[in-house]
Order: sequence, then structure tokens, then C-alpha cells
Amino acid sequence: MKKSLAVFAVLAAVLVSSLGSVESFASDRGRELFTQAQVAFENRENSAEVERTISLLAEAERASADDEELLYDVLVLSSRTLYWKGNHQKTDAEKMAVFEKGMEKAKAAYALDDTLSEGYYFYAINLGKWGLAKGVLASLFRKGELIEHAETSLKNETRSGEKGESLDGFGPNRTLGYLYYKLPGFAGGSTERALKYLSEATAKAPSIALNHVYYAEVLASGNAADKARARVILDNLLAQNPATFNPSRVPETKEEFELARKIRADLR
Repeated sequence: MKKSLAVFAVLAAVLVSSLGSVESFASDRGRELFTQAQVAFENRENSAEVERTISLLAEAERASADDEELLYDVLVLSSRTLYWKGNHQKTDAEKMAVFEKGMEKAKAAYALDDTLSEGYYFYAINLGKWGLAKGVLASLFRKGELIEHAETSLKNETRSGEKGESLDGFGPNRTLGYLYYKLPGFAGGSTERALKYLSEATAKAPSIALNHVYYAEVLASGNAADKARARVILDNLLAQNPATFNPSRVPETKEEFELARKIRADLR
């Protein structure tokens, strides 16, 4: 009897050890796939690489089910990748469909940890672009949802322990500022509030071209003095080289410079 119990104990120990090895292998595989996805995302100007990133992240998500920290990072990058993809779809319906998937991934991220900033932020920016694709008036019913997610992102900390407001170059401020600019007055739109958020984003994260572009766009809607300030901001930005302005986000910067040129052309 004692011998049988001893054998059982050994088998149980082997089984537990084997399960641990399987979990470790799955987690290592998930990390490997996540790393590959990060590399693929660096080439996001290539649509094929965007699709490859999405595919790798789907595999990484399955392999990371038992590693919540890794899974959180996978979901956040999935949402970010879908945000990029959504911005490059041809029709509004296609854009909305991709942004909805981006929101799903971001929501899954903050369901894992609601004390962090990234999940709420990427939910907010996907929702913001979803609203623009649907139409500002048609999407007003989700205004409160967008504000809540952006404000939560702003006050939470990032995974690296930094203030949430600093995420993506003061992205929460940029998101709120552009929202208050786009909202009609009867729905809470406010140029004053928009400029407050965007001036702060521009001052604290000057290496993000979109901060300057959105700030100038709001000023361009104002009086002659505001328009003059917008011209100066855009001229100073466009005097820079988009390929070296911010090496970590060259694809975004190139597109933001194009937007800056369009706004500047309308101010002549």
C-alpha cells in the first residue's frame, strides 16, 4: 500500500511538473509571437505587414492565455494595429468595422487590468475614429463613453509606471481636445476647452506632429489672430523633415505632415 502511494505521489509530481512545462512553453511561444508582431508592425506602411501583424497577434493571444501581463500587451498592440488599419480603409463602413474590432481588443485589455492606461486609451481613439466615420451627429450618443475612456486613460498609469496623460505623446489630451473641437456647441463642444487640451499636448509632447496639426486646425477656425498663429505653427512644423522629426513614428508623421499641408493651403 505504501509503495502504491509512493508511486502515485511520484506520478502526480511528474504530472504537475509537466503541466508547468506546458504552460511555460505556451508563454514562451506567446512572447516569441509578440516579438515577431512588434517587428512586423514597424513596417506598417506595408498593408501586407499589417495583416501579418494581426495574424501573429491572434496566435500570440491564444498562446498567452495564462500570462495576463503578456496578454495585456498583446491586446494593446492588437488594438493599436487595428487603429492603424482602420485609418487606411477606403469606405466609412470598412473603417467602422475595423475600429469596432480595435475597441473589442482594447476592452479585453482593460478587463484584464482596469488600473492601467493603455486599454482605455486605445479604446477611446478607435471609438473617436469610429465616430468620425459614422458622422459626428450620428455618433453623439457615444460622446460620454469616449470622454469617460479618455479621462480614465489620462488619470491611470501606464504599464511602465508613467502617468497616463503622457501615453502616445499626451494622446489622451489630444483626443479630448479634438473631441471638444468636433462636437457641436449644443452637445458640449468648446473651442476654449479644445485649445486648452491641445496647447498642453503640444507643449509637453512637441515631437508628436499631430499635436501641432490639431492645435493649428482649431486655431484656423478662429479669428484673424488665431489664423495667424495657426500659420506660424504649421510653417514651423513643415520646415522640419518628417523622416527625422520623430524616428519612432515615421509612418504617422508623414501622414500628419500631409494633413498639415492641406490645412495650411486653406489658410492662404
